[in-house]
Formats: sequence, structure tokens, C-alpha cells
Amino acid sequence: MDRLKPGLVLTTLTTLEMLKLGLTAEHGIDRHFLEQARGRKPIIELETIDRQLDVLLNFPDPDLLVRQSLSQMAQIEELMDELVSSWKRGDAEALRRLVIDDELDAHPEFGPIHRRLFDDRNREMVERIAALQARGGRYFVVVGAGHLVGEQGIISLLSRRGQQPRQL
Repeated sequence: MDRLKPGLVLTTLTTLEMLKLGLTAEHGIDRHFLEQARGRKPIIELETIDRQLDVLLNFPDPDLLVRQSLSQMAQIEELMDELVSSWKRGDAEALRRLVIDDELDAHPEFGPIHRRLFDDRNREMVERIAALQARGGRYFVVVGAGHLVGEQGIISLLSRRGQQPRQL
């Protein structure tokens, strides 16, 4: 791992911790819908894997990213239990608190990480959604729950554009 960029090391460590908790990509909701659509519906990515990798691998302050990730890893089991429970209940306020408020209140120095991992990407995804809407048609959009909540979340950004997103 010495030769890997910090973002890749952290992704690997986080994935291993998630596997220990029984959380796998194969059981993710995004994978579920992707498999349902494959061969039946066109699949349009809001964000490419290259973009996701760029966010992690070319992080402006890798030391800060390492500190933040190790801080979260110490509490990952409790955090994931709360995140999954909040998601299952459809509790957007609890998700916002867990993804945004709790961490930034405890560690305001992690603000740049949050902006890069969430806010910047949310704006980019909203631009892609707007471009799809301009083309016309109906689209089913799947994103991680953390991208939906907060003032810079996709729901708020779409609302500011005059859209009326709603939670089902």
C-alpha cells in the first residue's frame, strides 16, 4: 500500500471495514436498480467512475482526508447502523445530522473534505439532472442518500431551481 495514493488506501480500508459489517456493493440499492434496468432501460450515469476516482485520488490535502477517514473508521459500525436505520425510516433529518452536522460540528476542519465529496459533486449532478430534463422524457435517478440532504444537497439545489422533488 506504500505506493498507493491516500485516497485509494482509504477506500480499500473502508471497503474492508464495510465487509466486516456485512455491507457489500452487491447488496446496495444502486446495484439493485442497475440490475433491474440492465437490458431494459437506458442507463445514464450522473457521475462517471473516473470522476469518483478523481475526487479521491487527486485530493488537494491528502493528510486531511486521512485524518478524517481514520476518525470515522473508529466509529464506523455505530455510524453505519445509524445511517442504515435512518435511511430505512426515510428520516432525512437524521441523515443530514449524521452525514453533515455531527461531523462538521465536531471537526470543522473537515469542511473542505465535505465540500469536495458532497457539495461540489452535488452541484455537478444537479447540472446533469437539469440537462436530462431539458432533453425531455422521464428519468429515474439513483444517488447515495448523503447526496440528498442538507442545504447543498441535491433536493435543496433542485428546489432552488424551481423543481419540486419529493420523498416517496
